[in-house]
Amino acid sequence: MPVVSGPIGREKIYYEAPPADRLEGEMKSFIRWWEKSRNEAES
Repeated sequence: MPVVSGPIGREKIYYEAPPADRLEGEMKSFIRWWEKSRNEAES
């Protein structure tokens, strides 16, 4: 699912979500990164 703006034929893509079959793995990876970065910031 993309987030786009602009006239037809000159659209600008701002974000494109990963395919549904990759979403669970991407979210797990993001949460691991988030938890690690929070722990490092507290040190």
